[in-house]
Amino acid sequence: MITVNITRYILLLVLICSINSLIIGQTNKKFKGTKHTSKRELAKRIREGEEKNQADMPFASVPKTSMQTGMLRDDMIWKSESGNTIYNRAGNISIFEPCRYGVSNGLELQSHVLIDYWVPNLFVKKRWYNKNKWFLSTRHGLYSAYSGLNFAKDRNMTDIIDSGVSVPFVLGVKNELLISRAFIKDYSCTPNQPSWILNTGIGFDFGVPFETSELNEIEGHFIANRSASMIDNGYFAYIFAGAIIQVNRSILVNASLKYFYGSFSGNHAVEQKTMAEFFLSDFISASVGYKVSIAGYQNTSAFGIIPVLDITWYLGKKESREKGLFGKKMK
Repeated sequence: MITVNITRYILLLVLICSINSLIIGQTNKKFKGTKHTSKRELAKRIREGEEKNQADMPFASVPKTSMQTGMLRDDMIWKSESGNTIYNRAGNISIFEPCRYGVSNGLELQSHVLIDYWVPNLFVKKRWYNKNKWFLSTRHGLYSAYSGLNFAKDRNMTDIIDSGVSVPFVLGVKNELLISRAFIKDYSCTPNQPSWILNTGIGFDFGVPFETSELNEIEGHFIANRSASMIDNGYFAYIFAGAIIQVNRSILVNASLKYFYGSFSGNHAVEQKTMAEFFLSDFISASVGYKVSIAGYQNTSAFGIIPVLDITWYLGKKESREKGLFGKKMK
């Protein structure tokens, strides 16, 4: 009798274990299938987001090439006259546009290296505000045309300076207020990438002569108004507005309109600039455009236009999302 009961208990225990094994196996299979389905769905969504970014966002990260893996930085859209600054230890070397270098988050140095030999110049740009897609910075700098004017005098360039006039040392001082508003599309891969930026600002330049100056205004569009602060204690003020737009993945368009008033002949001037920037690789771009000037300068026509060509090499690398231009850690 005892043997029969033990046999029954053993059979019952085996049956219970078999049922439990079957239930656990079916449950694991169900979870395993759900896991695989979730991975496939996630991969599908990522591909869809990358395809959308590739069509509309010039700097969105997509796979396969270095240009498509996030190497391009979202600070490339923020130009020198925008209200934002570039990354720490990043920057660019350009021919026409200012060369820049990020000293720290929210602080950068700028210089027009093409004219540094004739007009040494250095500017500091500081971002003071970054909230709700609004950016506010100030730019301050010093420059002098002393070496350039002596260069022109030694070579008898009388259209720039009279050979019989001594060249005084005059220090030009620049102060600017720059404000930008970013407009951003919500994308899955790069949700903080601006699609276009509206810029505006106001500036004031004045000259500080260290010697008595007998220099006359340098004639010509794009220089007569700016020479006011380089030849004596003259000044010029200006206000501007413009926009930077991402046309597609590798093209940026930058356009602005600037009004000048100051102690130059005619007292008033208007300049309009349009540039298209084409990215040839991860860090190299070529820009083409023009500048138009309308003014009443002495001994020149009322209208002037020049073509603009530029090559830019971008330095540095993209920062992490947490420290990006819109991240909470950036101040």
